[in-house]
Order: sequence, then C-alpha cells, then structure tokens
Amino acid sequence: MPMSSVTVCLVIILSLAEIFECRGVDNLVLEDLGSTGMKAKRSLYPSNCFGSYNREIFAQLDRVCDDCYELYRNHNVSIECRRDCYTTEVFESCLKDLMMHDFINEYKEMALMVSGKI
Repeated sequence: MPMSSVTVCLVIILSLAEIFECRGVDNLVLEDLGSTGMKAKRSLYPSNCFGSYNREIFAQLDRVCDDCYELYRNHNVSIECRRDCYTTEVFESCLKDLMMHDFINEYKEMALMVSGKI
C-alpha cells in the first residue's frame, strides 16, 4: 500500500527533528545564505553579550570577524575577534586590516551597545 505525500513529509520532518535533537542543535537560528534561497543553521547571539539584542548589529559585527578570519585563515583570530562581545583590540585590528578605518568608531559603538558596556 503506497504512502500518501503527507505521510512521507511527516516522516521526513520527524526524522530531521530527531537528527537535530541528537546533534544538539536546538539553540541555533536560521541565516540566509544569499541568492540560493538556502538556509544554514548558525548561532548568531554570543553568550557573553549582555547588552541590547539587535540581530542586524550582531550580523555586522560577526561579519567583521568572519572576514578577518578569511584574511588570515587563523582560527584564533576569529575567536579573539569575538571575545568579550567584540570589544577586544583584535576586533579593532580586524577593522583596520579590512580597511574599514572610516567605520571604526561606529563599529566600536555598536560593540559597546550589544556588550552592555554603555
């Protein structure tokens, strides 16, 4: 006896839910990957940020660290850039290294806002 399309979809959804639950990806958020329309799971809110939550600001700050990692291909750069909610000297160095001199104060202010230090 063939299964209906609704039953097949339900089985797929339940299987995916079980896979993600086993892998511990319950606290991840969806982020658009661009024109492909595909979604990727990725944590966007750092646990060490206690200021105001603004998803767009976090995305901008996170992008700086991602770009800095791409520049140096060093995992420690990525970690240090995000440490203390983007308020380290490494984050500022990344802004300079990415030739974002005109935006340093703006990005530092955003980092202070989401870190709760202002």
